[in-house]
Amino acid sequence: MHNIPNQIDKNAPLEKQAKQAFALRNLYKHEARIAMSDRKTAEELERLRPAPKFEELLRNKMKRKGLSKEEALEDILKTASKTNNNVDKEFGL
Repeated sequence: MHNIPNQIDKNAPLEKQAKQAFALRNLYKHEARIAMSDRKTAEELERLRPAPKFEELLRNKMKRKGLSKEEALEDILKTASKTNNNVDKEFGL
């Protein structure tokens, strides 16, 4: 990924940092899909794995991982530069 942590305003409140990381991750994910030579796989990824809204991701992390809002925000920030191994394996990326 594009070194997302170094593009975040570390002086901003945690929620703003998490939103910045979230937006950058989605931007780079979308750009990667556009650049894929296998258009069928790229379109399938867009259809099957669309980017969630920030609030959806936040609620999902809180529920799925049993996190507080602040912990979920920290998790979004921490994981923004990670790839999804399951998606990579499923689509041969």
